[in-house]
Order: sequence, then C-alpha cells, then structure tokens
Amino acid sequence: MDESIPFKLGNVLYTLRKRSGITQKVMAEGIISQAQLSNIEKGKVIPLATTLYELSLRLGISIEDILLETYSDRMEYSEEVKSQVRVSIRNREYRQVKRILEAEKYHADFQSPINKQFILWHLGIVAYYCDNDILKSLDFLDQALDLSTHFHIFSAQKIEILNSKAIIYNEITEYKKSIASYKDALKQFQQLPKTSMNYKIKVRIHYGLTKSLHKDAQYYESIKICSDAIQILIREESMYLMGEVLYQRAQSLQSLNNMESATKGYEEARNIFLLQQNYEFEKVVQERLDEIKKSLKVYKD
Repeated sequence: MDESIPFKLGNVLYTLRKRSGITQKVMAEGIISQAQLSNIEKGKVIPLATTLYELSLRLGISIEDILLETYSDRMEYSEEVKSQVRVSIRNREYRQVKRILEAEKYHADFQSPINKQFILWHLGIVAYYCDNDILKSLDFLDQALDLSTHFHIFSAQKIEILNSKAIIYNEITEYKKSIASYKDALKQFQQLPKTSMNYKIKVRIHYGLTKSLHKDAQYYESIKICSDAIQILIREESMYLMGEVLYQRAQSLQSLNNMESATKGYEEARNIFLLQQNYEFEKVVQERLDEIKKSLKVYKD
C-alpha cells in the first residue's frame, strides 16, 4: 500500500470535519474515542471500514466520495469552485455565479449531499437575482434545506441557507416570513458545537433580523437585537458590520422619535464608515443626520 494513503485519508477527514464546523469530540461521539480520531486524522492509523462508514454518515458524504478524494485531487477542485462562487456572490456577480453552477452542477464532485446542497443553495440565489423568479428561488432553497436530513450534525451551511431565504423574504416584503427564517437560523446556530460557532454568522443573522423587524414596525425588538449584536462585536473585539448595526439601531430609534439617541447612533456609525473609508455609506448616514437636524429646526420654528 502507498505509505502516503493514511496521511491523505486523515487529511481528507480533517478537512471535511473542519468544513462542517464540528469538533473532534462531536465527530467521534458514539463511534470511536476522540484520541482514535486524532490518530486517524494525523495519518497514524487507518480506520476500519465500518468506522469510516459511520464517520462518513456524520459528515453527510458517502464513503465512496471520501475514498475518491483520498486517491485524487477532487477535494481541491470542489473547494476551488466553491471559492469562486463565494467571491462572485460577495461582488454581486450573479451572472458569473450562474455560469459556474450550470457548468458544475452535474459534475461528479458535486453529487455528495453537502456539495449538492451548496449548488442548490446558490441556484436559489441566482434564480432570484438573475431571473427574478421568486417561486423557483424559494423552491431551490427548500430543496437545499431538505438535504440537511442527510447530515448527522448541525450544519453551518444550513444556517447560511436559512439566512439567504430570510434575505429574499425581506426583499419581497414578506417581513414576518423573513423574521421567522432568521429566528430559525439563530435557533440552529445555538445547536452548533461551541468551538465552531462563528460569531460573524451570528452577527449577520442579527443584522438581517433587525432590518426585517424595523420594516415590520417592530422597533423595540429591532433595537434589542441590534444591542445584542453590538455586545457580540465588543466581546470579539471586532468591527465586522458594526457601522451597519449602529445605523440600523439609530433608524429604529428615529422611528420612535428618540432623536437624541438616534443622532448619537448615526454619528457613531458615520465615524466607523469614515475609518473604513466606506464613503458611500457615510454619505447615507450624513443624509439621515441632516434630515433630523431639519426636522428639529422646523419643530423649533
């Protein structure tokens, strides 16, 4: 046997586990000891076929795919494709995403449940943003969520899909459905292993939820969720979405006619956007401040 195989297999299992956002303890529970899993991932031992099968079920990928990835460069290929999709989504290049998905959706590397879920998830996104087909978009997202039944763990990817669904509901003014989807995502997030909780995911959900609550005129609840998100960011010593969350809280405060607190919030948001050289958002905030000053002047006059 090729002496590199134990190392390659261990690396594949390690990469899949990390991608799924679970700890060794959760991965090994009820199958083998954590120490045994650690040795497998380090390439010190090869697992029994029955052990590998149970580990594959927990990861939501077939044992055949694990072996194929061990003996080939398939994992590198699928991860590279996913990276291209994520970058294009960030840049809002939805037509480019659509081209990638059409080229890859029948590829052998994307037939495992977790990779097929990734494809369906992003097909749902492009169906909305490229084709303006709301029903098709939601159908793709529901198909993607249904695939979560193949996983024996709580998946960070499922949470991201619920987040995407909530965003689309918000954009079509179905605010209560959007709020429900965001809250479902938060509930799922709480069931992730503590060590794999990505605070950025939680803050993104909080931020989206506050926008839907605000548009549904639930201003007090929106302010509360904003405050929760701000505390998370302070604890993590992070500025991720801090300006956006402060702006959203100020909007709800303004809607409640708390102009003093709203002004303070807008000024804090503006300062962050200036530091980040996000002049487009800074301009939006300044317009809000000018709006408040004008309304106060009219009131005094």
